[in-house]
Amino acid sequence: MTEIKYAIVILSGNPNWIPWKEVTKTTAIEVDVWKYMDPDVNEPTMVPILAEPIKPTPSTIKNDIIITPASTRTATPGTAHSIPTTTPAVTRPAKFSDLDQDEREELRSLREEYAYKMKKYDRQVEALRAMEAHIQNTIDPKLLIYTYNCPNAWKMMHNLKMECAPTDYSRKKTILGKWGKLKSTAKSSTDLEHWLREWHTIYDEGIELKVPELVDTDRACHDFLTAIYPIAPSFSDSKELEMLDDKQPWSFKQLVRQYSQWRRNTSDRPRTTVKNLAYIAKKQDKPQRSNSPASFNGKERADYTQLPCLCGETQSYSDCPYIIPSKRSSTWKADPEIQKQVDDKVENGSFRLKRRIQFLRDQAEQRIKDKAKSDKKTPDKSSTSAKPAVQVAKGDMYVVKTEFQLTLSRAFLARETLR
Repeated sequence: MTEIKYAIVILSGNPNWIPWKEVTKTTAIEVDVWKYMDPDVNEPTMVPILAEPIKPTPSTIKNDIIITPASTRTATPGTAHSIPTTTPAVTRPAKFSDLDQDEREELRSLREEYAYKMKKYDRQVEALRAMEAHIQNTIDPKLLIYTYNCPNAWKMMHNLKMECAPTDYSRKKTILGKWGKLKSTAKSSTDLEHWLREWHTIYDEGIELKVPELVDTDRACHDFLTAIYPIAPSFSDSKELEMLDDKQPWSFKQLVRQYSQWRRNTSDRPRTTVKNLAYIAKKQDKPQRSNSPASFNGKERADYTQLPCLCGETQSYSDCPYIIPSKRSSTWKADPEIQKQVDDKVENGSFRLKRRIQFLRDQAEQRIKDKAKSDKKTPDKSSTSAKPAVQVAKGDMYVVKTEFQLTLSRAFLARETLR
């Protein structure tokens, strides 16, 4: 009996119809019965029928034998004459004894071929029965209802396809979603080899369905190089340059294989990511401190690290009285030429400069407003503190009382008077 190895893919619905179908197809092809159960054949009349081979006989080699009977004469009554009579010819199937030597050899060869076809037929019948069991054993129990009362494996596959197979539109939508997710998961992917295999799988599905974003090979290659740029900027940049100079069409799969091979070959080198490059560039652009004692002077360090202001002085924009009006003291006087120079630079400067100057001015005004509000909310210490003591005579002694104590005393005296 044909032994079927059951697949580990269990059909549960729309998401895994394709992998389940492919595994089932591989299993059926192995035993040469897929053409009898292919669900892509929509009409049952188009499905091939597994017919039992016909056993060859001597009649297969030689036509029927014609038997011609002998002529006879029948006497006519009352006369001396007889009339000849003819019996119709009779045919019979050819027998082995009717075959000559060559025909017998041909019949023997046909019977050997028949024996081989009969064995194959028996195996295929057993395989189809095994595939019916395979189908029911590899689907979710809730889908078993679609396999009930089916006369053959094709009907089972057809019913499951009608229930579980996704449409081309939904498949394209799913592929584009997975493709977009792949482009943004390079940095967070822990299993890079699995991540690269997903690129191959989704690309093949997109080519099969003719998804425009994947059929355009250059676009697919650019998407992949953009995705790996955060983890392999040197490889990505070099391939982008090659694509500009190379007039031959690129192969997406070849590009992915090249990156995979390059990564394995350079696995012993320290990885340079975009974050590393940004840190290195920032470190190189940062001014180096001098080891001389004068460099520890705060003023000299400020002169070294700060850029000139729009007015020409070495100071920040937030401290410039020509830019920030609140920085102008009562004794400060503006130089008209410098003020015009600053105004022209701001007016004719970049959008970024204008936005920065406006931000600094708004920030300074807000600080003034916040300070004014805080001054109003803060109570005057002199008002909350005890007022100067008042001396109240009581006999020969003077008692120093605060305003609060005087208020209490007055209230007490008023109450006594009313009594």
